[in-house]
Amino acid sequence: NISKKMQLTIAKWIEKTKLVGFCMLIKKSVIDKVGVLDETFSPGNYEDDDLSFRIILAGYKLLLCYDVFIHHFGSISFKKDVGKFNKLLSGNQLKFKEKWGINLDQLSICRTDLMELMDLENRDLNILEIGCGIGNTLLEIKNINSNAKLYAIEKNKQAGLIAANFSEVIIGDVEEVELPYEKEYFDYIIMGDLLECIYEPKALMLKLKPLLKRKGEIIVSCKNVQNSEFIQKMLLGKWDFNNIDTEGIRFYTLKELHNLFCETGYRVKQYSQRISKNLEKFIDFNEKLLKTGLVDSILDFNVFQWLFKISAKAEIDENMKIHITEYLNLMQ
Repeated sequence: NISKKMQLTIAKWIEKTKLVGFCMLIKKSVIDKVGVLDETFSPGNYEDDDLSFRIILAGYKLLLCYDVFIHHFGSISFKKDVGKFNKLLSGNQLKFKEKWGINLDQLSICRTDLMELMDLENRDLNILEIGCGIGNTLLEIKNINSNAKLYAIEKNKQAGLIAANFSEVIIGDVEEVELPYEKEYFDYIIMGDLLECIYEPKALMLKLKPLLKRKGEIIVSCKNVQNSEFIQKMLLGKWDFNNIDTEGIRFYTLKELHNLFCETGYRVKQYSQRISKNLEKFIDFNEKLLKTGLVDSILDFNVFQWLFKISAKAEIDENMKIHITEYLNLMQ
């Protein structure tokens, strides 16, 4: 998923948070220290993730070697019974979550789409990621720019402990913890799908603003509640955000995101979108929306997620200062 430009900057051996276990080279002394594969996950799936985490927490690094060729007939035994394999996969996923307290599907995502909005090459950078999970995005940044100083804030303790092996991590809720960073310190602050989980988004945006360098930027992604899939499900009485693994408490459209950033003294420098994968399923639904006359365009209904690059405005006009002061007084 990494762009060709980024691939050119990556070394032959790069650090990872977990390795796929079809071929690993591990010293016996490491196995003696961290233990062998956990047979709880027998006959396979998530046992390599479990071993990877134990190795990292013991103080070792995991390296993926691009200069080695291995021919591997993947999942030959598992493919004989796809239904059995899927049942095993979901079962071991739950076992992993019970053991580590980590939903790996959510907390191990590497946000290369957000990285594409950043200039990561050939300079020293100070980067903060809020909601870093196990740190895959930050680690990918480190692989591209080894001089970058990496910082993170993560609510999940176990995930934060993994990320702490290659970045300075504060474990806690960003809305509650004190931020010990210098003013105008960060070149980038990354917030992937975080705003949906924030109780007071305006307060958070104001809290982060002093931390940005004069030319610093915040890279944000946020799900689009105006998406056709969400709307159609709502009309059918369904609401995906009731899923137990989802912490979403706020929902945004493109307009509301623009309002949030403008009202807290930010300038939108760039925004883009991720289009729904199942777009063809909603073509007929979108056409019916247009015919109602309630909307002029269905373009935003095709968007699953908005991506933003924003910066702090150099100056805030007097009306904005009054608005921010009133808001902060209410918060107190």
